[in-house]
Amino acid sequence: HVCCVTIPKKWYPGLKADIRWEVHRIIRPSDPAEPETAEIEGRYRAQVPVEAFQEPSDFYVHFFPNGRARIVVSSISPSGDEHPITRGDA
Repeated sequence: HVCCVTIPKKWYPGLKADIRWEVHRIIRPSDPAEPETAEIEGRYRAQVPVEAFQEPSDFYVHFFPNGRARIVVSSISPSGDEHPITRGDA
């Protein structure tokens, strides 16, 4: 479920977002004719700092192992080379 976010025009120290998420583990049956199922591995809620940005743009939440998350505001999609968080970042 994704909802709504409103960000200020200008970033300020202490800007945070309250986020909630679930991590699911896929269970693959031994019989390929059976469907895969998912089991909740963890539920998380955190007040996550919004990293500094110069101008309002798209809001991205990146999830990491052990219930960690980072939030960036960027006009560059996560697949772009200049997105503030790259694959492998913590």
